[in-house]
Amino acid sequence: MLGNKKVQRKSMATNGMFSFAAKLAAMIVPFVVYPFVMRVLGAESYGKVAYAESLVSYFTLFSLLGIESYAQRECSVARDNTSMLCKVSSRVFALNLIMTSISLVIYLSIVFLVPGMQNERPLYLVFALWIVGGGLSMNWLYMAQERFDLIAIREIVAKVLYLILCFTLIKSNDSYLIFGVIVVFTGTMFTMLWNFCGILKGECGIIPNLRCSQGFTECLKPIFFLALLTIGSKLFTDFDVLMIKWFTTTESDKAVGLYNSAILLPKALDAILMTVSAVITPQLFIATRKADEPKVLELMNKTSNALFLIAIPAVITCFFFSREMLWVFAGEEYIVASPVLQIYSFIIMGVLSITLAGTRTYIARQKERKLFKILIIGAALNIVLNFLFIKMWGITGAALATLVAYAVVMSIELTFEKTWHYIFTKDKLKYMISGVAVVIVFYVVKTFFSFHPAITLSIGIIVAGLLYVTILYFMKESTIEQVICRLKLIIRKK
Repeated sequence: MLGNKKVQRKSMATNGMFSFAAKLAAMIVPFVVYPFVMRVLGAESYGKVAYAESLVSYFTLFSLLGIESYAQRECSVARDNTSMLCKVSSRVFALNLIMTSISLVIYLSIVFLVPGMQNERPLYLVFALWIVGGGLSMNWLYMAQERFDLIAIREIVAKVLYLILCFTLIKSNDSYLIFGVIVVFTGTMFTMLWNFCGILKGECGIIPNLRCSQGFTECLKPIFFLALLTIGSKLFTDFDVLMIKWFTTTESDKAVGLYNSAILLPKALDAILMTVSAVITPQLFIATRKADEPKVLELMNKTSNALFLIAIPAVITCFFFSREMLWVFAGEEYIVASPVLQIYSFIIMGVLSITLAGTRTYIARQKERKLFKILIIGAALNIVLNFLFIKMWGITGAALATLVAYAVVMSIELTFEKTWHYIFTKDKLKYMISGVAVVIVFYVVKTFFSFHPAITLSIGIIVAGLLYVTILYFMKESTIEQVICRLKLIIRKK
């Protein structure tokens, strides 16, 4: 066991700011890159890369096989016991290595044996590296040790690299293979290499190694149920992209490109919200293990307030300005997907509620079996509805099927564990009231100001944003008050 040292952890507020900064970069960079990439590649070429990324994500899922959730939970509990932490992380790493190897072999076999994959085989081979980088990234160790500062710096550097490479190397619609290489390198391979270097430097306090991995079969049972959870969740949330490719009779690559362009913005926001919520995960696991319900409620209330602060205006913006956002973000070719963006905007609230008061709570309470059954119901419903709705309404039907599945799963999860009060508190009325003001501003702008789409969108966001924050400030919204207090402290120190 080499390189063990005490890890200096940041406060939850500081971690939240680091995480938010990283995901803000993850949201801003696509706003800069994708208008260029989507216009240069076109919907069809972009759809090829989007489909390859969606397909390979299932093999990355198999390589992780519930390991990340288990590792983060167990390492969070053992993080102050260096010896135990090293044993747990080493066992997890050994299992991770085995599963990644198996997943890679299966994926490569399919790529070479399935006739329908011959035309784009080079692209699929590039994405084989996604399995390696995603499966062996060891991000769970950084999360358990609350090294959100290092995670944030890594994410920002990766996004800057992504931006530079895209603008430098993508020249025409034939550059989709190059785009695939950029996506894979900056998406998973860079993360894996960065994390390995950091762990070897001792930034996580311990260095997992195969010599300490004996007895890793002890963790197979809990990981098995968490794996089932992950599979159910993946089928529930992301199967729509594959089904569009399979069940769209004409121009299936273009349909995937159009659909993916519309869901990118809500998914980017989901990533920001979930990263902010992930800050409380280690402390949530600890508080739940100690049966400290007041602490759990405190964590949930603070986090849900911060998430609602962002989510409410985001949902309204995506709904009212779907056409303008797609015009600015992707180009005129993609505007036909605006109904998808409108429907998908409401899924943001479902993701927020399910992740915070559902999935994380079930895992913290070690109720993986129960959660798996719920997710399988949602996955089955999503698949059936996608099959029916895609045939009737195309990509709009896929979005509608996913929305219905999210609503059903959210209702079941929060009702069974009685966790509605974790997020839907009286505090949330403030955001609803302020949201009404945003709706009024957007309606006025859309009705009386017919400018260039980018100008209309900018005016609406700026005016509504200022009004939204001002109303919440006078209503003494907790997150805004905390930010203002922290800024005042920083100014005084200077």
